[in-house]
Amino acid sequence: MNTAKAYNIEIGLTPSDIQAILDGEMSTLHFLPTDDTDYEDKISVHLKPISEDATLSEQMNLFVDTWSKKEL
Repeated sequence: MNTAKAYNIEIGLTPSDIQAILDGEMSTLHFLPTDDTDYEDKISVHLKPISEDATLSEQMNLFVDTWSKKEL
């Protein structure tokens, strides 16, 4: 049996954060592992406004790559 990781992310945004996203001032949230975290993966969430009738492929995309902590 293969074991897969499941990522459940809850992100709290203030009204000013949401406005910054809509204004194009903020577009990416980075979650980087530190000595205090229990994960080794670097996670980046890119945010963008889309139209109400956007297709699923326009709404989301998952890209998995490798990285080295030396890149930080």
